[in-house]
Amino acid sequence: MSAYKNTTATCILTAILLSITTTATLGAENGLIETETIHLLPTSSVLLVSDQVDGVADPQFFDEYYVSAMEYYGYAYTIWDHNALGSPTIGDIEPYSAIIWYTGNSGQYPADDPYFGHLTLSLGEERTLETYLNTGDQDRLLVLSGMWIAWNCIANSDDHTQFYSPLFSALLGLSYIEDNFTDWIHVDDDWALEGVGDQFYGTSSYEIIWASDFNYPDQLEAVFPGDATAIWKDADEEHHHYSCVYACGEKTIGSGEYNIALLSCPIESIGDQEERNEILHNLLMWGGTHLINIQPTSLGWIKSLFR
Repeated sequence: MSAYKNTTATCILTAILLSITTTATLGAENGLIETETIHLLPTSSVLLVSDQVDGVADPQFFDEYYVSAMEYYGYAYTIWDHNALGSPTIGDIEPYSAIIWYTGNSGQYPADDPYFGHLTLSLGEERTLETYLNTGDQDRLLVLSGMWIAWNCIANSDDHTQFYSPLFSALLGLSYIEDNFTDWIHVDDDWALEGVGDQFYGTSSYEIIWASDFNYPDQLEAVFPGDATAIWKDADEEHHHYSCVYACGEKTIGSGEYNIALLSCPIESIGDQEERNEILHNLLMWGGTHLINIQPTSLGWIKSLFR
């Protein structure tokens, strides 16, 4: 496994205005800042799960695209370094009203691969996230951003079907179509995403600036209870299914609603930073996450990591 990205902390990074307790070591190797403990996580904040290393020999890191959106709108947020800390437990994620889990180039093998299936989300992580969405006394949101998350979690390449998953099938309502096995799409900067009038993308057309060194992202469709938006549109104006499926519903145990969205055109490949910020903000507002204004001084040490 490769070490966590250069110029970024191997740690949980927290940007909240509320009081926190940390144990820190400054001036570590390569100038990194390493923190060991962080407490008092706010119930209205966002957890960014950076899960971009599993199964990737030379990972790319896209954290700054997500952090920039949090800072632009003033969301309280924490980054969970999956490579350093492993899978978050239900206790780790319960305090947050929203989770944005992004996977970079991880997940290039189908779910039925005995060695590399279920790397983007392990079966245990799927169960944890299902529990998170269905419990608690507030609205909760999960955004999954990655071109191969569905491929790696539910694709059965042996017979071109999808495995049943409580998270993807029951909560999200995802239909994993035959074209993902027989008619892959190769996306480049001549492609676009076309909104269908939903609250995330509206009716706009978003330029794609493909950020990954890899390609052939998932094409998505929805069945009950899901809905779909952001159509893949190639240079010839041909449509290729959707890049976003989303759903919401009543929790089975807790009160409030669960909200879940899967983006196979990941945030880092959508348009410019202003558009990326807007789409993430729209998703968070839809999921019931409230803004907590953060003074610039609260973010100074984190901003310096992305210079």
